[in-house]
Amino acid sequence: MKNLALLSLTAFVFSASAQTLSIDGNTSMTINSEQNMNAAVGANTKASQAMGAIESGDIKGNTSMNVQAKQTMNAAVGEGSCADQQVGTIGKKSNC
Repeated sequence: MKNLALLSLTAFVFSASAQTLSIDGNTSMTINSEQNMNAAVGANTKASQAMGAIESGDIKGNTSMNVQAKQTMNAAVGEGSCADQQVGTIGKKSNC
């Protein structure tokens, strides 16, 4: 498996509390993801995989993302199973 996630922030303020997470400034993300596998196998199993994902919080300023994903696989096999794979997403949480 090969993963490369690069996040660069310039002129930023990064703050976290129990309530909010925020990034203020220019944000650039480059995500190269190759040969990743995410699988939930069996009844009522769950699998979640996130690479270069910002799931919540506030982003202010210029934001750019460059995402390249090759040969990635996401599978759920079995009754009630759930598999969720995120590569370079903003604002999406796992469905599982």
